Amino acid sequence: MEKVYRILDANLNRAKEGIRVIEDFTRFILEDPDLSRLLKETRANLSSAAKNLPHPEKLITYRDIQKDTAKFLNTVAEMRRVDWNDLLLANIKRVQESMRSLEEFSKLLSTNAAKGFKQVRFSFYNIEKDFLQNLNNFEKKKKLDFTLYVVTGGSKKSPLVQINNAIKGGAKIVQYRDKHASKKEYFAIAKKIAQLCKNKKVVFIVNDYPDICKSIDADGVHLGQDDMPVSKARKIVGVDKLIGLSTHSIAEAVKGAKSGADYISFGPVFETPSKPGWQPLGIVNLRQVLSKVKIPIVAIGGIDKTNIKTVAETFTRAKQQPRIAVIRAVTDASNIPQAFKELENLAG
Repeated sequence: MEKVYRILDANLNRAKEGIRVIEDFTRFILEDPDLSRLLKETRANLSSAAKNLPHPEKLITYRDIQKDTAKFLNTVAEMRRVDWNDLLLANIKRVQESMRSLEEFSKLLSTNAAKGFKQVRFSFYNIEKDFLQNLNNFEKKKKLDFTLYVVTGGSKKSPLVQINNAIKGGAKIVQYRDKHASKKEYFAIAKKIAQLCKNKKVVFIVNDYPDICKSIDADGVHLGQDDMPVSKARKIVGVDKLIGLSTHSIAEAVKGAKSGADYISFGPVFETPSKPGWQPLGIVNLRQVLSKVKIPIVAIGGIDKTNIKTVAETFTRAKQQPRIAVIRAVTDASNIPQAFKELENLAG
């Protein structure tokens, strides 16, 4: 049974190490004390389960690193992590595989040890679910960390040129909006923009079409009041995509915040050609919405260098991060990168 103990020792260490990686992320990045505690307890429970083996001291006694022929065998993927998701999902998989091996091989030595490992394995499944939800919220929060949100339109320049130049100016989030293109035309352009944004690590939001968002793997979709409900769009795009919702009154904003949207836009704050005939909502209504709605709010409509500072200060006074969408003030500028930088500086 020496080799069985070696297998159990290797997998026990592997599982604990994987849990520790997840635990460190939860503790220092997510800053979630409850989930951190559960992960710490899981590591301890693995050690407790191992004590049910006939001779637990043999785990380290039979450890033989010199004879481990696979200890330095690494795939290319194993030695590189693309992002947080890649790193964490790899360690979740490592923990699950190790726990299964622990449960199966311990059956050769002790039923109680096998039962203990099985119990820990199932408890980890529950922790994994909560962790992935928190990770998803963390990723969405990062994507919504911006001041200026560029929406295409109001320019003779192509949407791709508008967005490319906005990115050159420092844009972190952009939306492709085109109410005149056919869906086929929209899809073709959106696909090109999605690739550009992916290469530049810029958040890309599709307007109106959840199915296109899903198909081209955009970061999210923005819906209007007359589009499909947020709940239906969520079923199409999945839980990891952002969903924004346009609102044009305090009542719509409050309702929108409860709809399952990740953020709402509110406007038009000022008069704008994008909404001909619409009565501007003004700073007073924006202030009221900021006091009533706790999910991220994006002010939109007629915002330019003459009034953006006032809008930003309204957010700051409400103790909320300024998030402001602009169209013509950036996209119709002769120098889009410069216009973006100037507006972002004014917004502070």
